[in-house]
Amino acid sequence: MAFDWTKSVSAPQLEPGDHKCTIKDVKRSGKNGVFEANDGSPNLMVVYEDHRGAQIAQFFTLNEKSAWVLAKLLSAVEPAIDLAAITAKGITPAHFADIDFARKNLVEKQRLSLIHISEPTRQ
Repeated sequence: MAFDWTKSVSAPQLEPGDHKCTIKDVKRSGKNGVFEANDGSPNLMVVYEDHRGAQIAQFFTLNEKSAWVLAKLLSAVEPAIDLAAITAKGITPAHFADIDFARKNLVEKQRLSLIHISEPTRQ
């Protein structure tokens, strides 16, 4: 029997369009182990949820080279996280590999302003 992708989704998926979402959870590991980039850098999975309970996830590589992606998230949440202030405190992307730190600073109390889901392209 072929693999059934429809049975692998536990929450409704976000439909194409614009969504205001809450950061519902962050994860550092899954059923196959700890999330890591190819170079061994830690990855953080951020799970967003809209008002209907539909979800989407995004991975962030927690190293200095890829920090710009996490910085975009930190500045896009409401209220925005003051990047100058966390720089002054010595907070680095690696701090978000500590799941308790990531949860404290990202889950529930911040909201992503807008997520745009595009229609998939078919070839």
